[in-house]
Amino acid sequence: EAISKMAEAGRSPLRLVLLFDVSGSVNPRFDFERRAAVRFLEKVWKPGDTISIVAFSESPKILLRESASPAEALKAIATLEPTEKATSFFDAVAVSAGILRQATGPETRQAVVALSDGEDNRSSRGVREALREVQRADTIFYSINPGGASIRLNEISLQGQSDMKLLAKETGGYAFVSDKFDDLDGIFDRITAELQTQYLLSYYSTNARADGKYRRISVSIPGRRGLSIHTRQGYYASVK
Repeated sequence: EAISKMAEAGRSPLRLVLLFDVSGSVNPRFDFERRAAVRFLEKVWKPGDTISIVAFSESPKILLRESASPAEALKAIATLEPTEKATSFFDAVAVSAGILRQATGPETRQAVVALSDGEDNRSSRGVREALREVQRADTIFYSINPGGASIRLNEISLQGQSDMKLLAKETGGYAFVSDKFDDLDGIFDRITAELQTQYLLSYYSTNARADGKYRRISVSIPGRRGLSIHTRQGYYASVK
């Protein structure tokens, strides 16, 4: 397809959702998560961005919606408390996508950044349903798993990371694993670099039916084999 419009890298508005896991499975790493959330704001936030914060254990709770104030975001993070409750990760991902889907507009960039191990044992949705909601919101998914090397110790932890890798791969993001605070700068630098060098490409499909079906897309640059392109894998053809 021919490109009809291209928004310059890093110039379009950025809407972020910080998804914070306070369930029992990450309780021992709660302080790491909170420090990571604060560092995230310090590294990624820039004027003109907006952020929402969603915390979850047995159910997701919106702590902050579409704020342009870093101070408000830090205040919301300071109210977080760990629990011993179950985990509704997929439901929380869907709620985060819903926030962005309601607020989206032309030439906006959107991302969900999840601080979680992805181990779901309470959601009414599965990973494919959560992925569909993220894709419908035209959103990139990133995750930081605070489990570190311990995720290799059991199948539940491995599955949680695998689910987050699926969400990231299909939407053009990444699923990181680290329990070391010293790693965070590198992780957030990478996320920041991607978000600031992200282009929005627009085109008119030859298939104009808004039938709600998922359509795969592929982006390439002929004659530039040395370049690596990281993109979403497709979209839903529906009217928002």
